[in-house]
Amino acid sequence: MTARKIFLVGRGLCWLLLLLLAGLGLSAWMRFAPSRLEPGYEGRRLGQWLREHPRDYQPVMQAVGTNALPYLLAELQITDPAWLKWAEGALGEFGPFWEPARSRRYHARIALQILDTNALPTLLEASFAKPIRLAEGDLGFEAAFALTWLASPPAQEAIQQELASTMRSHDADTRRNACLVVSAGNFCKPINAAQLAALTRDTEPAVRAAAVLAARFPVQDEAVLLPAVIERLTDEHAIIRQLAANALQGRGTNAVAALPALKVALTAEPTRPRGSDRLDDRFERVRAPASVCAAVQHAIRAIEKNDPRPAAARK
Repeated sequence: MTARKIFLVGRGLCWLLLLLLAGLGLSAWMRFAPSRLEPGYEGRRLGQWLREHPRDYQPVMQAVGTNALPYLLAELQITDPAWLKWAEGALGEFGPFWEPARSRRYHARIALQILDTNALPTLLEASFAKPIRLAEGDLGFEAAFALTWLASPPAQEAIQQELASTMRSHDADTRRNACLVVSAGNFCKPINAAQLAALTRDTEPAVRAAAVLAARFPVQDEAVLLPAVIERLTDEHAIIRQLAANALQGRGTNAVAALPALKVALTAEPTRPRGSDRLDDRFERVRAPASVCAAVQHAIRAIEKNDPRPAAARK
């Protein structure tokens, strides 16, 4: 290789390194730069207050009130780039010396919890503004989870009323979002549990999948929801069959009635068409039949472990 070629290769590598450093710098600036939405209180930015113990910033949140909501919603969407997650893992027990995104989201949820019903309309609006993606930092997903932190009876009653309305919407994305709000941990009252069971039979596959995902939480009246979940073991979409099997785990003795259907599903699954089943870009890809069979087997083991019947009666 001639000296000129060596020079050109070296210059190219230098430019590549400079571009890489510039990209890292831009990413770091976007991650750590103060937000223009951030309010202040007594000479300190709200983000600085939120790094303290919640008892220290509770009076701050009460004073700032709903003026903090745009900033808190932005904090819910904070994520760490891959290189920053790598750096955190590399530091191990010695780090990190910055506040990770998960910690910032956690403190934002506590601040929203302090605001309680004052934050409720904004969180509900964010939960239904656009189709929820099951991804860290997605505003709809994070807002739905933040709703579970609002513990006051008025807030919980308002959430149930909103679910009662949105579960019956004519818009499929709204029905789907309502189910995903439930799946975040906003448990259904009996009237909404009946509607959730109906949504597991929705004509839209994405709504059915979201409803079955929400059904993994047991409800007060299992006689309504359990048969609907069992039906989905024969759904045309592999991901819905897998979600149904997952939903039948951890339901205690109530799920014993699902054992015959699960055993039939385990036998039938290998005969179904092979290949990938991707419902939409908001659910993970599921490979049939291996993933579904594994979920069904796991459900059978979990249910049989808690089966109170004598061994002879289980056959």
